[in-house]
Amino acid sequence: MTPVDLNILNAVWLHMEGRVVYRLGAKAPSLTCDTSKITEIDCSGFVRYAVARATNQAVILPDGSQAQKEWASVNLEPTSYPSANGATGLYIAFLSPVPGDDWPRHVWLVRQSWTRESCSSMGVCARPWSHPKLANPSGCFVLPSTK
Repeated sequence: MTPVDLNILNAVWLHMEGRVVYRLGAKAPSLTCDTSKITEIDCSGFVRYAVARATNQAVILPDGSQAQKEWASVNLEPTSYPSANGATGLYIAFLSPVPGDDWPRHVWLVRQSWTRESCSSMGVCARPWSHPKLANPSGCFVLPSTK
């Protein structure tokens, strides 16, 4: 799998953070559009767009958190979520509506102990990976990335 370029991922996030609001079902107009063309996006739309941009379109995740978790289960190495704390790599994590349930309702990226996500309360943002609302994810996987 083509590794995610962490510099590009960070640039995408920086251009969207605090400006792009969350809206359930909202997606980027295209996976190649400039970040300035995006005004609203949901969690799976953000992850899909950011990964596509940071791999030069080599990795196109499916749409929707449930489909993304299924894709990650087949294509990525699972890991325990707490190991993401302080790690230098990149992780994709999923949260289910019911603890222990496999069906996710939220997806986000973790890098250097901070999330990169679109959440309903803040839009595109970063939170500490240990934020209480992200406790007990139903899955966490390593995304290959550049150092």
